[in-house]
Amino acid sequence: METCLLKSSDCAATMVEGSDGSTPSETPAIRVARHRDGRRVADRDFRYEYDGLDRLVQADRGAEGGSWSSAVGGQQWALDMLGNWDSIFNDSNGDGNYTSSSPDEEQERTHNFANEIEDITSLPFAYDAAGNMTEQDLPAAATKYYTHDAWNRLTAVSIDAADLGEYEYNALHWSTVKRSRTPGAGSIDEMRLMYYSANWQLLEERIDRSWTSGFTEDERAQTFWGKRYIDDAVARRRDRDVNGTYDNNFFYVTDAQFSAVAMVSASNARVVERATYDAYGKARHHFGGDVTGDGAATAAGDDAALVTTIGLGSNSIGQVNYKAEQDLNRDGQITTADRTTLAALTGGADQAALASGMVSFTTTGSGGSTVHGPDNSIAWDGYVFNAETGQYLVRFRWYDPMLGRWIEKDPMEFIEGMNLYQVTSSHPVTHTDPLGLGPMVGI
Repeated sequence: METCLLKSSDCAATMVEGSDGSTPSETPAIRVARHRDGRRVADRDFRYEYDGLDRLVQADRGAEGGSWSSAVGGQQWALDMLGNWDSIFNDSNGDGNYTSSSPDEEQERTHNFANEIEDITSLPFAYDAAGNMTEQDLPAAATKYYTHDAWNRLTAVSIDAADLGEYEYNALHWSTVKRSRTPGAGSIDEMRLMYYSANWQLLEERIDRSWTSGFTEDERAQTFWGKRYIDDAVARRRDRDVNGTYDNNFFYVTDAQFSAVAMVSASNARVVERATYDAYGKARHHFGGDVTGDGAATAAGDDAALVTTIGLGSNSIGQVNYKAEQDLNRDGQITTADRTTLAALTGGADQAALASGMVSFTTTGSGGSTVHGPDNSIAWDGYVFNAETGQYLVRFRWYDPMLGRWIEKDPMEFIEGMNLYQVTSSHPVTHTDPLGLGPMVGI
């Protein structure tokens, strides 16, 4: 049976099934995504395995080229009967094995009878009487606090005494005001007013970049949507000084699940940033000039990699040394022209990798080397991403990709099943949930 996995934007895929075409009851089903010849990247293919209930239990990362070659980043989940994660293993050395021994990582969880997390590796959680998460103990003796209003809507997040974000809603439950702490700031320093379409799609953000009180508009950003799906992001533009002229215009590149996987400049068709996601939506940001996959774009790393590939020869598309991620100008070959493109993408200055979990950048560099990014708010599955918390606002609920679950109970209660915190019934690479009320299949 031939199918195309929703998590691979350019793939052919194979599903191993039972002899009668059904999912095996003992051996997990295996789905393999592999890129076409000339597009192979060492760690960009995924192989998914499912249990007898067709729930995702393993996501191997690596390369499929006749035989499977493992890479760092695979994950394995042990699920209870209601879809709670009893444990999660991360393959941190790329050997394809999942163990509790270093450098691999194991995370153990316990849950109560309401399917609320009690603790993660002995770090406790707390919930209010309505089932909203209120406290999450973090490593290094820190605690994250969540505040919800009478309608179970998240209104504030903080770590100890440091506020991360504050949120206000209208009568339709749309988040219309956000005050947040930007990376590196000591307190909340940004305010956004948000406007929507009748379909609850984020259309415009009016931004106060140096908020203290009141509101002063410093910037305006707009997002445009397609007609294929409710979260089909098409384009974004920024008016950085609110003079009526949009200085930066970008097009979205999305995968089959409508996740934003790249932003392309409308002026020169260059990829200015990419984002990769694990199975449950945790993001990894890559600058457009990141040809080594470490998130950064630097002369010492990325330009040096281009020089090495150019020196090897046989680096045109279809040849042995061609690497799609190094073909920055998309002319089908790796040449000194790609080094020129790299310098243009970085503004002649190194771009340090963003923190794990981040999706987009606003500016990098300084002075004449400043590069203005998309400041993109749309990410995995087309959901609205909140950089201050690393979480997604999915209309009626908030989703945490680090936890792989909602932080509030399903307001529709037991429509999806007995676990009111489970995401897409443990089908994150084949289902979406645009409202936070239940999964959609076959978008």
